[in-house]
Amino acid sequence: MIKINVESTQIPIEIGELKVTIDATAEWEAKYKKLKEDFDKKTAAISKKTEDGSLKTETADKQYFDLAGKSIDAILGAGTAEHLLSISPNPRILSGCYFSIKNALDAELDLMLVGVHKEKINRYLKG
Repeated sequence: MIKINVESTQIPIEIGELKVTIDATAEWEAKYKKLKEDFDKKTAAISKKTEDGSLKTETADKQYFDLAGKSIDAILGAGTAEHLLSISPNPRILSGCYFSIKNALDAELDLMLVGVHKEKINRYLKG
């Protein structure tokens, strides 16, 4: 008999009292990867403009916070950033939340991948 465990693609996320579940399909993962790349490019562009003096620090901060909010909404669903701001009305919280969400999701996706490879390794070792 061949028995293969199939991992769920559901990833539950809790931020305070907010509970969200992401279905980490291959399509979702591709969109998530692009979102992270876009975030990095846009934040680098904002930083460059701030460093060369073409963008005021206050304006740059607002752009960072807006970008973090839009990214959170893209990952967890529309209205999530607004909900988080209603709980903690400091926009800096959104930036911290974005990075916490990103780091936790990256770790969870890595674990899913390890699970897939672990199954293959075990089959190989058993012969």
